[in-house]
Amino acid sequence: MDKPVFFPDHIGWAAARFSHAWNTQFHAEMRAAGYDWAGEARAAILAHLPPGGLAQAELTRRIGLTKQAVQQHVDGLVADGILRRDAHHSDARSKWVGYTDLGRQALSDGNKIKAKIEADLSQKFSTDTVSELRRLLHIMSDHLVK
Repeated sequence: MDKPVFFPDHIGWAAARFSHAWNTQFHAEMRAAGYDWAGEARAAILAHLPPGGLAQAELTRRIGLTKQAVQQHVDGLVADGILRRDAHHSDARSKWVGYTDLGRQALSDGNKIKAKIEADLSQKFSTDTVSELRRLLHIMSDHLVK
């Protein structure tokens, strides 16, 4: 009798496994650097927040979560000193979310950790292999997102 296949071997699973492994490594190194919040769900909003900040309503639109969920995530990161929330510079009814000095330092440290992970992969598999993987991921992502 054939063994049942619960998780067929396809590119989606391979991409998800790689993403999970990469994020696990990144979050562990961020926690080791003192950023205990980095592996929590609220930290994911930072991927949508540019260095210069953004109106909270636009941040909510980009993330695709409810206003309440974004509010809670921003509140937590404000409490941790990573983000600040100010009055919008051109609309007093709106809030502007931006990075604090500690938040900018976390971004910088995170970028160094990401570069280290990539360098480790390049050493193990070659720079050309890692560059080709990145190139293919961009091409395939762009194709799927259209």
